[in-house]
Amino acid sequence: LRSMASTPSVPKLDAADKTKSSLSISEAYHKANVLYQKVKESTLSSNSTEYNDLVKDAIRAIVQVEKMTRTLALFSDNEELRDISSVNLKYLLCDFITGDLFMSLQEQKIREGCIKESLAHLKKFLEKCKELKLMSESDIAMYKREGKPGSITTARAEKIERHKNMRRMKGELQELLKIEKLMAEKNGVVEDDDLEEDDVQRRKHLLMIKLAISEGLDHLRFGNDELKMLEFMRSRKGSASQERAPPKKPSNGKSSILHINSAEEFLFANGITRKKDITQGMKQLNMAPASHARKIATPYEGKANARTEVLNTMYVPRNMPTMDMDTFLELERKAGNLPMQMPPPKKQDLDEPESEDSHSDNDNDEAHNARQKKRRDWDNWKDDNEKGAGNRLSNPRGRNFI
Repeated sequence: LRSMASTPSVPKLDAADKTKSSLSISEAYHKANVLYQKVKESTLSSNSTEYNDLVKDAIRAIVQVEKMTRTLALFSDNEELRDISSVNLKYLLCDFITGDLFMSLQEQKIREGCIKESLAHLKKFLEKCKELKLMSESDIAMYKREGKPGSITTARAEKIERHKNMRRMKGELQELLKIEKLMAEKNGVVEDDDLEEDDVQRRKHLLMIKLAISEGLDHLRFGNDELKMLEFMRSRKGSASQERAPPKKPSNGKSSILHINSAEEFLFANGITRKKDITQGMKQLNMAPASHARKIATPYEGKANARTEVLNTMYVPRNMPTMDMDTFLELERKAGNLPMQMPPPKKQDLDEPESEDSHSDNDNDEAHNARQKKRRDWDNWKDDNEKGAGNRLSNPRGRNFI
């Protein structure tokens, strides 16, 4: 493998593994699969040494199976899926298992190399499945997008569909495993190399391959995102550690403003000592191009009354009065809003009877007596007739029906 020879701390095949030529490919695959299942079911921390050592052991075992697969030439480029025997179908998973194990290796020093190696094995596995027509149209489209979801309108539907398919395939796989267990109890355990063509075995391996395709597409997306993150962190770390080179002094021997702390030092270094020369030198420095020296902030040069103008524009009264106090009081007096002031007399209603106090002493006695008599008659009539007595026709109870 490329990275196993170039990347430090990546597990390599030792002499003990090279001498185990007595193992058959079926036994080697069974050993590697047992280690792989221990990694998947492990409760150890992913950063612990024990976990990483277990992952490396599993990688060594599955790499040995890959080497035996190439040596025995179990697969060829021009064969179809129906040409592959049911016994050899499971060896298609070697590249996926290797890529998954490299993705599980969490050593920070070699993390980037492990991700690249994992992506290489996963792409090799997906390409082989694509050639054998084991991938659906949606899987092929996602593989072309490096595992990324589609457009916004279709991403949610694709995710739901993939989740349903995975649940369905896992359920079917569990049923096939139960059937396989019952057959093993009935017929006894038989080595994989001695098994005959069995529909249950073939369906089981095909379901495992299709589940691996779905997981491999997810690994592609997460691996590419993590690679971008690691490259960004490395570039940030390199830019932070890189020291800025000091500016070079000009060739004429004079000091430059780029490496002097203040403009005063720059002026004195160039022989400008008098006040008139300093003023002229400051003007020349401010007029210099930006490529020669950075411009130094000078005192504010504006109008003499600039501060007054700013204050006048900032502190302007917002609610100016529109009339003086006397005019306001006069308007309030006319409206009757001032305290201790009698309200204007109200007009007396013509329908209401006039009070006795409202008549002046100049009224004649006849008119006064007539009004008094009218009031007395009205009071007497009210005493003799209760309220509502003259409105009997409006009340059904008061009507006389014959």
